[in-house]
Amino acid sequence: MRARIVGYLALAIGCFAARRALADDKLICVRAADVAQEQRTAGRLREARASLHTCAREICPALVRSDCTQWLAEVEASMPTIVIRAQNARGDDLADVQIELDGHPLTDRLEGLPIDVDPGPHVLAWRRDGKVAQQEIVVHTAEKNRTVMLRSDSGDAVPTARISGAPRSEDRFRPAAAAWIFAGLAVAGATSFGYFGLRGRSEVSDMRHDCAGHCPASQVDAAQQKLLIADISLGAAVVSAGLATYLFWTGASPTKAAPARNVSVTPVTGGVAAFWLERF
Repeated sequence: MRARIVGYLALAIGCFAARRALADDKLICVRAADVAQEQRTAGRLREARASLHTCAREICPALVRSDCTQWLAEVEASMPTIVIRAQNARGDDLADVQIELDGHPLTDRLEGLPIDVDPGPHVLAWRRDGKVAQQEIVVHTAEKNRTVMLRSDSGDAVPTARISGAPRSEDRFRPAAAAWIFAGLAVAGATSFGYFGLRGRSEVSDMRHDCAGHCPASQVDAAQQKLLIADISLGAAVVSAGLATYLFWTGASPTKAAPARNVSVTPVTGGVAAFWLERF
């Protein structure tokens, strides 16, 4: 009698576990159907197909299974396919070509078979003989067996390091524009310091020789003003030179070709004028 009761309990537990597993499977089916609709609306047809396969199983509720089966057929009809061909300069077909789609590996060898892709813009990258090239394509919904031709003699083919983000050999480092601006200010300040310093000292020397002790106040003020401008220019030159040095060391960025620059400083009445010319 005790053995029979234990058997009944084991059977009840097994039935409960089976029902719980069945309920979990049904929940998975419903969730997969909802996710598939979102993926399909977003154009991610390959992901939607995988979700629809999940909710089209026999274990799923009949209504969900029926809808998913119908949606799966529609997704299959809308799924674009491409056939990638690669040729060398002589027009010979190539098979040993590695293909990436939007940065993800697609195939390591071309076999002439159609490949499923999502509709929309894509970037094909292919590698062979140490070189990599990229090609942009736009795939349309329900476009089947579209041939995409890749040629190994394409002018877009570059060393692999170029695709990985490393700068080309002809690229040079160009400091930030602010570095050149502060460098120009430093030159202008130094020029202003030299010009007004010499003029002010010259006028002071002349007054000591000609009218020491009884020079006109206007003449004395003019000389002092020039010496003051010289001191201010020296301070500005030192600060600008320090900032320019810092930016030259820390603000460099790669560029294809450095533009031509020309900085000129010209003394003018009451100050100094700096001219900045940059040609690209």
